[in-house]
Amino acid sequence: MAGNKPLTSIIIPVYNESEYILTTLRICCELPINKEIIVVDNNSTDNSYALVRSFIDHGMGQNFTIKLKRAQKQGKANAMKVGFAIAQGDYIVFQDADLEYDPMYIVGITEALRHYDIIHGCRVCRPYDIGFFPYLANRLILHMMTKRYKARLSDVFTGQRGYKREVILGMKIISSGFEIETELTARAILSGLRIKEIDIPYKPRTRQEGKKIGFLDFLAIVYMYEKICLLVSRENKRKGILVAAH
Repeated sequence: MAGNKPLTSIIIPVYNESEYILTTLRICCELPINKEIIVVDNNSTDNSYALVRSFIDHGMGQNFTIKLKRAQKQGKANAMKVGFAIAQGDYIVFQDADLEYDPMYIVGITEALRHYDIIHGCRVCRPYDIGFFPYLANRLILHMMTKRYKARLSDVFTGQRGYKREVILGMKIISSGFEIETELTARAILSGLRIKEIDIPYKPRTRQEGKKIGFLDFLAIVYMYEKICLLVSRENKRKGILVAAH
């Protein structure tokens, strides 16, 4: 941390987002924070990687670092893990490449991280705008978390979220795909960490517009939630950690 300006690592996983990635990058470049940007291409079959490579080669990010990596394995979680493994920031912020989440709200997340370990961007939109299966899965996981751990959360699946460095690096992530957001949330709750939610706008895409998550992903999410609850509960028992109600 340089002086009173912590370094924020903005991690952007990318899979076939040639229509949006440059706009996302430009907005991130203009954010008035001390930052590095890490783009992790998840084996795109379009020209997403080439566009980011050209963006960097043409001198963007002169006052900060932009890194471009490729994940060897398919899956959003695999890309995110590549990103935070090389991140140097005091804060780690995840930003999707598709502009469903406005990168401008990263500033608010970093400000809130001064006082909290974890910040979730809580999506503000009409429930049915999210889509039937995402909305149903979100409500299901929230119900399970509330019933089991009294966790008071509004959004489990948000893709715009921030962590203090030591928090995210201390989590043993086993997800490989879209279920990573649920795993991160479950691990935070089961480790007794407090999560602060801040409201953010959300503009969901349709399947025709490039939305990639589907019904099978939601089945994987529910399975992952139960698996993580079991794994972390066993770990905490061995360590003598009790999970406090939130």
